[in-house]
Amino acid sequence: MDSTGEIKLNFDLPNHWKFSFDTGGLGIVYRIGEGADASVASNPFVQMKLENNTDEVNKGSLFENPVMKFGYGRLNTSLKFSKDDIEFKLKPTLAFEFGRGNRTSFPFTLIPEKGLDQKFDVAIGISEKKGFFLDGGGNGITIAIPVYATLGPVSFDVITLAYSSDEKSKEKQIEVSISFKLKIGTVIVATVSRTGALAKFNKNPDGVGVVSGYDLNIEFKPPNGIGIAVDAGVVTGGGYLYFDSKAGEYFGALELSFKNLFTFKAVGIINTKMPDGSDGYSLLIIITASGFNFQLGFGFTLNGLGGLLGLHRTIKVDVLVDGLKTNTLKSILFPEDVVANINRIISDLKQVFPIQKDHFVVGPMAKIGWGTPTLVSLDLGIIIDFPDPKVVILGVLKASMPTEEAASLKLQVNFIGIIDIPNSFIFFRADLYDSRLLWFTLTGSMALLISWGEVAVFALSVGGFHPDFHEIPAIPQLPNGFKNLDRIGISLLSGDDARITIQSYYAITSNTVQFGAKVELYATALGFNVYGYLGYDVLFQFDPFHFIASLYAGLALRRGTSVIMGINLSGKLSGPKPWEFQGEVSFSILFFDITLPFHPRPWGDNPDAVETIQKDLQKLMVDEINNNQNWRAVIPNINSLHVSIRDLKLIQPEENPSPNIVIHPCGVLTFSQRALPLDITIQKIGTHVPKDVNFFHVTSVVSGVTVLANEVVREKFAPANFVTLTDNEKLSRRSFEDNISGFKLTPSADLQMAPAVSKSVDYEFSYLRKKRFMILFAGIYNYSKSLFTANLKASAVSKSSLAYATNRISVNAPQEVALKKEEYVIANMSDMKLYSENLVAGSYSEAAEMYSNLLTKQPALKNKIQILSHYERNLN
Repeated sequence: MDSTGEIKLNFDLPNHWKFSFDTGGLGIVYRIGEGADASVASNPFVQMKLENNTDEVNKGSLFENPVMKFGYGRLNTSLKFSKDDIEFKLKPTLAFEFGRGNRTSFPFTLIPEKGLDQKFDVAIGISEKKGFFLDGGGNGITIAIPVYATLGPVSFDVITLAYSSDEKSKEKQIEVSISFKLKIGTVIVATVSRTGALAKFNKNPDGVGVVSGYDLNIEFKPPNGIGIAVDAGVVTGGGYLYFDSKAGEYFGALELSFKNLFTFKAVGIINTKMPDGSDGYSLLIIITASGFNFQLGFGFTLNGLGGLLGLHRTIKVDVLVDGLKTNTLKSILFPEDVVANINRIISDLKQVFPIQKDHFVVGPMAKIGWGTPTLVSLDLGIIIDFPDPKVVILGVLKASMPTEEAASLKLQVNFIGIIDIPNSFIFFRADLYDSRLLWFTLTGSMALLISWGEVAVFALSVGGFHPDFHEIPAIPQLPNGFKNLDRIGISLLSGDDARITIQSYYAITSNTVQFGAKVELYATALGFNVYGYLGYDVLFQFDPFHFIASLYAGLALRRGTSVIMGINLSGKLSGPKPWEFQGEVSFSILFFDITLPFHPRPWGDNPDAVETIQKDLQKLMVDEINNNQNWRAVIPNINSLHVSIRDLKLIQPEENPSPNIVIHPCGVLTFSQRALPLDITIQKIGTHVPKDVNFFHVTSVVSGVTVLANEVVREKFAPANFVTLTDNEKLSRRSFEDNISGFKLTPSADLQMAPAVSKSVDYEFSYLRKKRFMILFAGIYNYSKSLFTANLKASAVSKSSLAYATNRISVNAPQEVALKKEEYVIANMSDMKLYSENLVAGSYSEAAEMYSNLLTKQPALKNKIQILSHYERNLN
């Protein structure tokens, strides 16, 4: 039995008030019989309540037109003390009235004259455990109170009460809003989400305010969103428009289907603030029309047209490349069900087309089909990014045979092509998505990159690269172009208990050709599994001809990943001069492993016989110096000089038909050749070896007796053409490197100019009489220098496009951030710090030359120094 010690006292007070006192959990619990004991109750509490039971409602008007009133009726308060908490709660009965007032315009005329008059209970409190809290059907500090009242064409759904606080601005905000549906005629239904009033409390700096030192401002709250549904028989569909006035963002979607004609879709984003909060705007809109069938001939049909426009938006090609696997293109090229998928579509568009001031994107779209019904379809878009023109081609190719409903072959290829002339590269990539043959899953990726800029690259891959090829081709503008390439493969079984997959790849770089294939088997039952594989990888080099072929296979019985018993074999054959084979066979039984290596002596011809053909590099370099095409007079940027240079046609003397070079006074004379890299010991050139001289260096540039200052010039060279590389280096070294190719000198640096002279100028001041066409002299005017400078800002020159381009960047803007070109250094292996300040090179080949020369002079440094990128060295 128990003695709870409960006490309940009630007192009636005037004007419908009542006071109550309540206690509980204060008694003693007795247990009688076997194991008898006594204990004190563990949850004692004391609670006091002050309640008002009146039915009267006091309302205050927030708006008169439209009518919006807010008030309260009953008011209950409570104070509760418990063992581990103190809680104060205020529970009023709130009233909300909404009507059209004296408004006679649309859409207020659609609201009945009586409007909506609703009551609801809500609790506001504070406690040690929960802090500030709201109760009333909501979550956290937002309360959604169902109403479900209908007045004429208006259906009221939910009343929302919300409290928010901004820690940065110290602003507190209370929202009172309503969501409702409005039926317009018999075909249109509009949905309005959370429109009403906002009460904003801002901390008064003087500590004086309407409410506890806070200033109170009441504002009209525009709706979070407006939805429209249309059902007119001939035209069906709908749309949604979302508002976020605080963030300055508005987005929406519209989809209308015109019966037996076409379907119109539109998606748009408008921003009235820049990402950093500054003033500005941006716009992105996609409009498409599809569902028609216009014959083009030869079985092709035009099934859709569309376009994209972005103001102060750019395109992120790396996001698009990553999105090929996640079907991001579905949100750009003819998106489906735009209203239902609005959140995903907007999220994708924000990532692909981020805000960037003074950038614009525009492009057309088309949907092309083949066959009736359509067996093959192509969604294609061509998007151009300005002002630095970059062309991006997006596409989704689909094929379903024999029919889409009963397809034995289903293919979807998502692809992207990029033509970026300013950054000097062309890129193409395609990925299979959700594809199958019968019930066999198909996978695969391919990519092509041609770059002729600072990083010269040529690479083609279908299915990826050789497993030991770690230097994935990349350029700064597209670092992930070749990453995550899927092998070309088919899954004959793809369940959790049994899998059989076949994969292959083919790749070409400037140094190598690579291909390979692999078959894997996996089956599991009763906690055990069988895993087997068979594959090969091949690497070819054509100049000089050489190849490496690897074969591997294995079969094992396992428990998880622990091998119970199995066999593995691998072999590598290289050749043909000389032929060499390496291999091994290994057996595993429980805890025992036995490995049998096999490595016979190489056989066949010696490759040295091929490299005995010599080439005179000195003569080759002299020919390059005498080649006038390698000498260039580089004219400076015309915009900075503000002048145009016309071509000079010089008469060449008969005894010297070579063209003369004319250099602008501010120009730069440059010599650059692409036959041989300078400052590198040339070990070979293709299949030849150097005859005598194998090292070239520019010591000085002399004109008469004057030594001219000069700087090095670099070009792209393939290291495999000039340096003997190991098999590992062939895979890991870059295809091209920036090596020294010549020099440039600027003799105009010694030019001297006369000092500037300031001079006062007087102006004649005259009036032109319009009627009499007379000029009346009004005296001499002395133009002050400060006024002259100010008036220049309104002159024709200051308003020109050239002046705008010059002043486009504010003088208060921060300095441009430039990424320093990669360099290589000789560093200590112990701490990765620079070994010597002068051991810094512009390419890996030059650093390797320094490394070799240093070890020749100081053999003791072996295994103590290394070549590092300057990004990796220790700067501390």
